[in-house]
Formats: sequence, C-alpha cells, structure tokens
Amino acid sequence: MMNRTVQILADALPKIVPYVLINHREELLPLIMCAIERHPESSTRDSLTHTLFNLIKRPDEQQRRIIMDACVSLAKNVGEMRTETELL
Repeated sequence: MMNRTVQILADALPKIVPYVLINHREELLPLIMCAIERHPESSTRDSLTHTLFNLIKRPDEQQRRIIMDACVSLAKNVGEMRTETELL
C-alpha cells in the first residue's frame, strides 16, 4: 500500500506543480520530499529532485532558504550514499 501511494504521488506531482501558483509551490515541498525519500526507482527520484530544484524559477531569499532546508532534511533522511549520488 505504501509503495502504491508513493507511486501515485510521484506520478501526480510533475503534473500538478505547473498549475500551483508560484507563491504556493513551497507548500508542495513535504509531498515532493516524501516521494523522493521513498520512491524505489532512482530515475523517478532524479526527476522529482529536478522538480524540487526548479520549483520556483527565481526564488527570493526566503524561498531559497526553504528549498535549501528541504534539501538538508532530505540529505539527513536518505543518508550519505544517496545524497552523494542523487543530490550532488
């Protein structure tokens, strides 16, 4: 059940993000983070990571900080190896 939910989330997010107002996209961060952390396929995680970094075209200082904090949290949750191969 958990994998199915993550799969649905990973499939839906790239379709949903463009239709969410830019000022509200940061509200999608917990969903994106969950999908990146738990999806079994590295290619899907890579695509979602790309979505994360391109969530806001020209982020202001606060939005940059929120995205960076999400990346730090993601790195802590997935461990050194995945951080090294997928985020860096």
